[in-house]
Amino acid sequence: ENDCYAVDVQDEAKLTIENGTFVGNVHAVYVYQGDLTVKGGAYSIQQKYSDPAKADEFVLNCYDKHRTEGTAKIIVTGGTFEKFNPANCKAEGEAVKTLEGEKYQVVALFAGGTGTAADPFLIATSEQFKAIDQLNGAPYCFKQTADIAVADGDEVTKFAGVYDGGNQKLSSAR
Repeated sequence: ENDCYAVDVQDEAKLTIENGTFVGNVHAVYVYQGDLTVKGGAYSIQQKYSDPAKADEFVLNCYDKHRTEGTAKIIVTGGTFEKFNPANCKAEGEAVKTLEGEKYQVVALFAGGTGTAADPFLIATSEQFKAIDQLNGAPYCFKQTADIAVADGDEVTKFAGVYDGGNQKLSSAR
């Protein structure tokens, strides 16, 4: 419904992100004017861009005019990105996001779905179950698609929404 950013870089600021969880609408991080260095953290969007071909292209994004003028820049050296590859962002062109090293990951937090009642996030593993915490208690819909023995440390501590067990078993591996 509305663009909202977890982080908005403005006024020629210089920002370095080393950790944290950043969930936005259309953009998780937006650089209007300034320099952003991403060294770590987890990045995703809950409301997708209206063009399905570009739905996940704007997780990290620069204001176009300032990007072409060279006054908005993003450098990625680490981090975890849901369905977004900062090295291959067609929305920004070839030379906007500079990758240094191999310390970033592109991940899908769940086995599928968008988190709505009609298309719930699909959970088939202990790791995907734990990924619920990365949504910081946002009220999404989930459906379990396999029996899961939750590994020690993969317990969910922040939950809101609807969890459909799908007639599958959810147990502790302890």
